Amino acid sequence: MGDDLIKAAGLWKKTSAKGKPYLVGRMGGVRVLILGNTKRSDKDPDYNLVFTPFEDKRPAKAEPAEPPADEGGT
Repeated sequence: MGDDLIKAAGLWKKTSAKGKPYLVGRMGGVRVLILGNTKRSDKDPDYNLVFTPFEDKRPAKAEPAEPPADEGGT
């Protein structure tokens, strides 16, 4: 990437259940989608950029266990 470009997000190519390709990635707490415009005329864009809230569906990391309290000693 050139020095004058700023990388905003990485995108991955996916295929929908209907077989349509699209790009998806994440920018902070927002999911980024680039979808082909299926209802396109000469005045419409080829692609649409869409943002949706990102929901992290991964299981939360377990908190580290507290060390046992000292039960007496010196």
